[in-house]
Amino acid sequence: MEGVVQVETKKISEILRKDHLEEDELIAELLSSWDEEKFSRFFDNLKKHIYLEEEFLFPLIHGNELIIADLMRQHAIMWRLLEMIEKDREQKLHQVYSTLLVHNAIEESDIYPQLEELDLVIKVKEMPSDWKPLFYS
Repeated sequence: MEGVVQVETKKISEILRKDHLEEDELIAELLSSWDEEKFSRFFDNLKKHIYLEEEFLFPLIHGNELIIADLMRQHAIMWRLLEMIEKDREQKLHQVYSTLLVHNAIEESDIYPQLEELDLVIKVKEMPSDWKPLFYS
């Protein structure tokens, strides 16, 4: 199958933690000095990160459904804010940054350890160009 890779859940949680660090760095740089290319890289990376979590990882977690639902709502909020970035750019970046700080801490303390315990290999498909978060409206 084209566009499909098999990845261990332990490896995915490592990748996602690295994504969080890169996202934090990029958004801090964007807050100090706007750069269209950095913004595109940040948003593209965040989209792929959200897609991976919602489509492949969150369905594997049981017992934290309320936390996951909240994380998914946060995904949709951040996605919407970044799509409308041209108006009130700095305010929207601050909102996304504040959300990411709490959001990433919850994922890293409550969700990723559960993924690592599963010790599975999952098939990850490439993100369709028209994909949106579940709670996106």
